[in-house]
Formats: sequence, C-alpha cells, structure tokens
Amino acid sequence: MSDPGITECASEDLLQDEGGSRCPQRRLGRSSPAAPFAARRAALETGHFFRSFARLFGCCERGLCGSRNQTSVSLAERTDSTRSVRLTRPPWERGRPARLGAARGRSDGLRPQLRTGRLRSQGGLRHFKKCPISIAARRAAPAFKIVATEDGVRQSLVIVLLLLFSLAPVADAQTQFEFTPDIDHLLRDALNKMYRYELKAADEAFDDLVRRFPEHPIGYMHKAEVVWWHALRDNKNRPLEAAFERYTERAISKGQSLLKRNPKDFYTLLYVAGAYGNRTRYNVYISKSYYRAMRAGIKGYDFVGPAHALRKDYVDCLIGIGAYNYFAGSLPAVIKLFSWMFTEGGDKRKGIQQLELAAQKGEYGQVAAKMVLLGVYYNEKRLADYQRLISALIEQFPTNPVFVTWLADFYLRQGKLDEGNQQLTFLLSGAKNGSRSKLSLAQTYFEKGRLELEKRSPDDSIASFTRVIEGDLNSGDPLLAKARLLRGCAWDLKGRREQAVADYQAVLRLQDADDSHRKARGFLKQAYKGKTRP
Repeated sequence: MSDPGITECASEDLLQDEGGSRCPQRRLGRSSPAAPFAARRAALETGHFFRSFARLFGCCERGLCGSRNQTSVSLAERTDSTRSVRLTRPPWERGRPARLGAARGRSDGLRPQLRTGRLRSQGGLRHFKKCPISIAARRAAPAFKIVATEDGVRQSLVIVLLLLFSLAPVADAQTQFEFTPDIDHLLRDALNKMYRYELKAADEAFDDLVRRFPEHPIGYMHKAEVVWWHALRDNKNRPLEAAFERYTERAISKGQSLLKRNPKDFYTLLYVAGAYGNRTRYNVYISKSYYRAMRAGIKGYDFVGPAHALRKDYVDCLIGIGAYNYFAGSLPAVIKLFSWMFTEGGDKRKGIQQLELAAQKGEYGQVAAKMVLLGVYYNEKRLADYQRLISALIEQFPTNPVFVTWLADFYLRQGKLDEGNQQLTFLLSGAKNGSRSKLSLAQTYFEKGRLELEKRSPDDSIASFTRVIEGDLNSGDPLLAKARLLRGCAWDLKGRREQAVADYQAVLRLQDADDSHRKARGFLKQAYKGKTRP
C-alpha cells in the first residue's frame, strides 16, 4: 500500500477538481487527502500553481499564463523609459519540442512582440488586457519587463497576490453600503439643508454620497429629490425634468444591478423604492400625470415591501407601505377598474396610522412622511390637521418657500382669503427676527399678493408684488417673472393698461417660469378681467 501522502499521478493533475482531473485516483475521489497539498507545494516550485491560480480568476489558458506549450509571463523590474521583452521557455517546458516556432526557424517557439498590452505567440494573439490580473499589474507597473524564469514565476505570484488583495477593498467600497456615524451625519446634514431649501449645498453633499458609493442608489435618489424641489417653483422647466429622470433612472438601474447579486440588500431595496417614490410625487406635483404616478407607486411597493419584510422595526419603511395602503384602500369606483395593477389590497385607515407613525418616529424620513400626510389630510377633508401640519413645517423650516406656497394654496382652494392674508401677514411680522431667508420672505410677499389679487384688491397686490420685484433675488429666479405677470394683472384690474403692458413685456425678457411667457402674450392681446386666475 502506498504512503497516504503520496500518489503516482502528476502534481498538476492533483491540482484539478476531482471531476475534471486526469488522475484516476483524484477523479474517483481515491487520492489521499494529503496528496493535493503536497502537489501545491511542488507547484510553487514549478509554476503549475500559477497557471491554475490565473484560471481561477478568469484568465483563460490563452491569457496571461498561456497554455501548457506556451510561456508563462511574470512581471519583474520596472523601467522608466522603455518596455522591453525577454521571453524564454520556462523550466517546466524545457525538453519539449518547439512546435510552430521551430518550423519557422526559432528554437524557443515564440515570436516576442509587445504592442499595447498584447503578446503574440505560436497560438496567435494572446490578449491579456481583459484579465483582471493583467489589469491590476499594468496599473501598478506601466513600464515593465516580461521574464520567464524560475525566480520570475515566484515574483509574479507574489505581485499578483498583493495586487488582487489590495484591490479587493476598493471594489467593496463601491458596492457595500452601511450607515456609519460619518454617513449618518452626512445624510442628516444634507437632508436638513434640502428642507431648508439650501439646494445647492444639499446637492453638493449628495454628490459626496455618489463619490463614496458610486454603485449604490442612495446618492442618485437624493439628487433627484433636490431637482424635484427646484421644479416645485418652476414646473414647466424641461431641463429640470430631464435631470430628474436621469438621476432617477440611474438610482433604479444601480439598485437593480446590486439586487441581482443580493436580492435581500435592505438599503438597496429601500432606496430603489425611494426613487420610485420620487417619481410618484413628481408626476403628482409637477407633471400632473396621476396614472404615471400610480404606476410608479405600485412599482415602488414591490421594493419597499421586501425591505419591510427584512426589517419590520425600521420605521422609515412605513412611508412607502403606508402610502400604498392608503391609496390602494381609497380608490374611487372608477379607478377600481385598475385594481388588478396592485400587488395587494389596501387598508386606508391602517395606511394613515403607518404614515403618522413614520412622521413621529422615522429615522430619516420624518419630513417625507409629513409631506405625504399633507395630501392625505386634504383628501380626507381633515383641514384642521392639514393646517396644523403645514404650519409646523413652516415653523421648523422657515427658510423653505415651498411650504409657504402650500399654505397659501390651502387658503385659496378653501376660499378663506382673509384668514390666509392674516396668516401670511403674521409670518411677515415674524420675519424681523432674521429666521427667514430672502427667498422665503419674497415668496411670502408673492403669496400675499396672490390672495389680495383673488380678493380683487389691486392696490394691495401691486404693493406686495413690487416688494418681490424690487427685492434682492437672483436674476434667474422664477419668482421674478411670475410676480411681474401678476402685477400686470393687478394693473389691468386697476384700469392702468399702460403699466400692465409694460409688466407683460418685461415678463418676456425674463427667464420663462411656470408658463409665464405664454400667459403674458395672451394678456398683451386681451387685458386681464379677473374672471379666471392667471
């Protein structure tokens, strides 16, 4: 009986898997357990292990290591000026007949040639550019010599191992995402900047998330959200719409790529759902396409549902779950024709409770849950709750002009013009403490002018709109064109057509916002009579 650690098969055959080995003992599982380990030790001295190692990492036999009748390539010393090549037959190939090269008059069977990372040999072109080992090697040593000696093989193995293991953390950093204290602080700070309407600073902070996690959807999803906030004040802006779709598609595609590798990646599921949630509210608030909004919401539920199943205690999941439950459970009779689109039936009351819980105890999504609740409260005619919630948001983020607009819209839709005017006047009186930004202050004057115009008080509305026009806003701010347009309407109500025409013409010289150019051209043809809102 032979010794348990020795086999009569060749060492190279023992390095193969049992099913594919040419060694009968190895193939049938009868080789001794110690034989493969002994073969690996022998392979380190001969170079067979280097070929097997390269195959393991995706380099075919025609790649970096070559086939059995070809040379094995190793990286040696780096040069600063030229790339030189010296190819010799390795020790384990010596003594074998040179095939193609011998017929062409070369004793080593090789045609050395180095051209932009390619080696030409007896088997034709051997591309090693796509081999991960060669990519790492070329990045580390742009100028090198290719040697095939026993020492060179050992050096190559060491270099390749070092390169592979040094590159591994970089790949992980691009795909793996976890909330560390640093990321938690970065995200909370960026979200607060966004809700304070410091959109440029927020966008730059989300750029940092994209740089840190370029293959994760979190940064792209939040950059799309920043675009949505811009579009709320300029909802006819096509470049904004294109930017929103670009970031949203990137967030979804990045997330789907990660989910193919790990379908239970919690944060990827959560932020892909968030990307679809962004698309839902963009279609509701900006595009006014409620069918597309419904479809996006249903798709988002297909991701937030599995995320919630993975972590039942994560309250932020309830934003998507609660919104789905509410809207699926409150479909009117006409829309119930589309109920087949919904994954599950909804529960309106449960959905409201889930949204309120997320608004109270959410980790990062408290404000997002409150904004969803605003629509729910208004739809449910819970007007006192709506007024309480929007007032609380204005108090929490006094520099955000959008919340002031939503407050004014509420009073306009309810026809409570005097009450709305009093509320906006109160906000302006509180502006003396410096808590409000110049943009929020200008937006408040603009909304006050809207209520006064609707009330048919042209003198008061002209005074309010003039405060906006003469304020210190950026020349491209959409509020300037809208204030000029409505001040022209107020001049028309007052019977001052000349001043009205001057304002309408000024609108055409400003950047178009909220379709103000089309409206101004219409009022240049026919004066505003106050019968319809401009």
